[in-house]
Amino acid sequence: MIRLLTFDLDNTLWDVETVIRGAEGALRDWLIERAANVAHECPPERMMQLRNELVKEEPSLAHNLSELRRRTLQAAFLVCGYSEQEAQALSMEAFELFIHHRHQVVYYPDTFEVLEALAQRFQLIALSNGNADVARLGLGDYFSESFSAARVGASKPAPDMFHAALGHADAEAHQAVHIGDHPFDDIKAASDVGMHTIWIPHASHKGEPANASRQVARLAELPAAIDSLL
Repeated sequence: MIRLLTFDLDNTLWDVETVIRGAEGALRDWLIERAANVAHECPPERMMQLRNELVKEEPSLAHNLSELRRRTLQAAFLVCGYSEQEAQALSMEAFELFIHHRHQVVYYPDTFEVLEALAQRFQLIALSNGNADVARLGLGDYFSESFSAARVGASKPAPDMFHAALGHADAEAHQAVHIGDHPFDDIKAASDVGMHTIWIPHASHKGEPANASRQVARLAELPAAIDSLL
């Protein structure tokens, strides 16, 4: 019997590339207005260099995208001559602006209707490598819990998030279905744990998983696909 549904978020319930482009554009505009020297001296290429340096020094940051972005901003302020106190305060302000825009998502059609219907039948848990907050997104009524890479200390395809969800739901792997867009981080990883999987392909990913339990083209097809696994 299926008891648990776990959902990836980015590119499964909305298109994340569009969201991140908008958030990064808003952040760049803020830097031009508030700290023009940082905007000039730290274009995206320099920001990526600072980011990579931070991950090299502290590998765990790779699994905490919020802290990694804030620390990258702080490093940019520091290299541009701001004091430690100024860099910390400004990086927090800049990050809060970014994360606000990061949550301005446009949901795929039928998202709320499908989640509401499924939440009446199964426990739903969100699993994401990113930093989307289900409560901030207005999805808290559907998901009983959410686990991120930052929370468990490992990004998919590592099994940690899947095990965390199974433990929270007190469910065996064969009693759970993972729904996601990534052929490896979602589908292969969940299959390796022993979960059923439903793949919703996204154009940003090449290749396809060899072991998806089911494949659907849109969210509206999910309930029927899940019923076929019962």
